[in-house]
Amino acid sequence: MPKIKSTLKSKILNWIAPYNKNKEVFSSDVKVIYCNKSVSTETKYLLDHHSKTNLCNAFIAANIPLYKLANQVLKSFLEKHKSTLRKNYTPNIYKSIMDQVISDIVNNYVYIIIGKTTKRLYWICVSIGSFALGVFLSRDIVFKWYESPVNRFMINKPRHLSENPFPAITICHHDPINSNTMNLASVLGWTRENKTDEEQEALQIGKKWSSLTSDWNPDQGYGHNANVPWRINSTGFWNSVEIVLEQSDSYYGCSSKQGFTVYFHSPADVPDYSHDSIKFSKSTHSFVQITTHVTLTDDSIKSWEPEKRGCYYSNEKRLKYNTIYTYTNCYVECQLNNTESLCGCVPMYRINSSFPVCGPNLHNCQASAASKIFNNF
Repeated sequence: MPKIKSTLKSKILNWIAPYNKNKEVFSSDVKVIYCNKSVSTETKYLLDHHSKTNLCNAFIAANIPLYKLANQVLKSFLEKHKSTLRKNYTPNIYKSIMDQVISDIVNNYVYIIIGKTTKRLYWICVSIGSFALGVFLSRDIVFKWYESPVNRFMINKPRHLSENPFPAITICHHDPINSNTMNLASVLGWTRENKTDEEQEALQIGKKWSSLTSDWNPDQGYGHNANVPWRINSTGFWNSVEIVLEQSDSYYGCSSKQGFTVYFHSPADVPDYSHDSIKFSKSTHSFVQITTHVTLTDDSIKSWEPEKRGCYYSNEKRLKYNTIYTYTNCYVECQLNNTESLCGCVPMYRINSSFPVCGPNLHNCQASAASKIFNNF
């Protein structure tokens, strides 16, 4: 073996001897020092305290060329492993890293520079990942905004009773009318001029109630000076409304549809079977407590297009027969129009229609038309 190689090998062995007792950590041939121990990267531990571990880490970090090291043996070894940083970083960044490396190696205090580089890359990756995650989440929020810009919240906030529209109450009588007791045609014709006091009082009821009408809509409610509806100060049994429904025994048959059905709904809606209802039979006494659910919209979305906000205000859509546009009124009108088309008639509660009223024989046709709208609405 040539002398120069022997001299170089002896220099290398002498340099690593203080840190290589029993040759457990390092080995060397003529030109290369090998680290025999795989260790985890640690940062800033003194060589005096962690000589073996830190020195192994220093060799593991040999991809950083410490080209200004005073120790020529270590310098010649490290220069054989050129840094990948030189290929990937700009010269200014590379020089900055190298200056930091040199400043951290003073005398016997060896700091593990690979840890710093790894941490820097780690935080760069974290920052890029956080930015990418933020963009991804923002993308979902933006798409959700375009698809459904209006959010719905359940606000359990107490409201004064006068702020809620009093629900409409519709009472439907299920018993057939006895023609022997009442002739509706004669009542509507008013052919009799001489009327009893009871008849005269009954005729005046309609006039009295017609004078109590008031303009109302779901968006604005009643006017400030309206005297209807009558307000109550509190809820409870003693502030309730009592309604007595009289039923005659003259034609109380065996049908299952006997008595009354009371529907509770918004004043803007026409009564429909989809509304909440209660059935009352003969000779019963019932107490009903009404709990309202009010949906409010913010005034700031009134300027939006209906397609964007996903709903209409009552003055933005017109129906053919109903004066106020609501979801239920639209549904009922579609149902009636479909009944006109399929059956050639309309239910008896249809107003302002030239079509004939559907009789009992067309009950199945009405049910089929209603079912078709229900499945497609």
